[in-house]
Amino acid sequence: MSAPATDHLRKGWCPGALRPMETGDGLLVRLRLTGGILPAALALDLADAARRYGGGAFDLSARANLQIRGVTAETLPDLTERLSALGVLDDDAAGEAVRNVIASPLAGLDPAALLDIRPVVAALEHRLTTDTALHALPGKFGFAVEDGGAFPLGDLSVDLRFVAQPDGRFAILAGGRCEGPILGRCDAESVPETAAALARAFLALRGPHRRMEPLAKDAGLATIATAAGLGTPDGAVASPRPAASVPGNLHAGERPVLAVAATFGRWSSDAIAALAGLARDKGTGELRLTPWRCLLLPGVAMADAADTVAAHDLIVDPWDPRLSVAACAGAPACSSGEGPTRELALDLALEARLLAVSGTGLHVSGCPKGCAHPGASPVTIVARRGLYDLVIGGRAGDGTTREGLDRASVVAAVRSLAAEAARTPQERGRA
Repeated sequence: MSAPATDHLRKGWCPGALRPMETGDGLLVRLRLTGGILPAALALDLADAARRYGGGAFDLSARANLQIRGVTAETLPDLTERLSALGVLDDDAAGEAVRNVIASPLAGLDPAALLDIRPVVAALEHRLTTDTALHALPGKFGFAVEDGGAFPLGDLSVDLRFVAQPDGRFAILAGGRCEGPILGRCDAESVPETAAALARAFLALRGPHRRMEPLAKDAGLATIATAAGLGTPDGAVASPRPAASVPGNLHAGERPVLAVAATFGRWSSDAIAALAGLARDKGTGELRLTPWRCLLLPGVAMADAADTVAAHDLIVDPWDPRLSVAACAGAPACSSGEGPTRELALDLALEARLLAVSGTGLHVSGCPKGCAHPGASPVTIVARRGLYDLVIGGRAGDGTTREGLDRASVVAAVRSLAAEAARTPQERGRA
């Protein structure tokens, strides 16, 4: 294992544990846990490490990665030594950077799954980290492996998607799509080699592109499949959008599964430790990380967690207004942030619920990058030089509808838009 690359920390890349990223509140250390599986004992150790060497807080990312915040240059060596002892570090930063694999969050525990994908995910990660030719992949290039069960990943944008089929094989989708024509098919044992061949084809054909989607549009799926040695694509498949991407009392067959969220995906060390205790004492001994910024506790029922949820202000109600608003850390916690975000987002959470019956109604971004919510939303607020710009029906980097608003003007504008959205068609017609 190499030492953390503190000599060339810089902004704007995808951080890791061996190559942390500077933020406004210290260094951000991202942990990529295979399959999103977090054993309760490991969760307790990580909570302790975050208290000792960081700011005592975690973020759960949109790629199901756990991020320790508030680490300093002085505490980073001790944290790295602790993480190494816990077995969660890669051998080098280059291999770590390309190990971007999202798996069905209840892999191995979901009775509706077509097969247990845990060995497939581990083998794919091993191939990515050990094949140095693949270390040239862009940092955001990502893979998904789906088991065909009750927790599909069809709402996620990834570059290569392997979806289990009833015949025991995987159908392969490319370019962020969750349905449509496939690139090819392969059996479980061939997933690592097939993924590597497709990744090499991307690198050979990519030109200026950093993601598979624009390459697929420009070159076509047949060109990519041929370059990877897969032959002519044939057939279509779909990965459904998840029905259970929100918190609440869920089930995997007869087993209860508690899905818990935290405001803006920010978890205190104490909350993680408390949930780990529940998983150990009441559940299967594991927490599962999800790309929907929820933690799943297999085997834990709502009644088991009521006191813990209340004590740490966690979210288990799928209609909680906080789930309708997305916000990055903003200034001063993020060095790219040009204004505060989260207090404003919380003030407008009820309006966000009116703006979208489900999903994200309001996105408050500290800068035009829009890290917290890359997609479009009914209303996006972008901080700029201490003021705010308003984007209607777009992304943080899109053209603005109104510019240079102070906080009071932003609040008034969003409340007006939410009030209009709440009116019935008949009421709008009478206006």
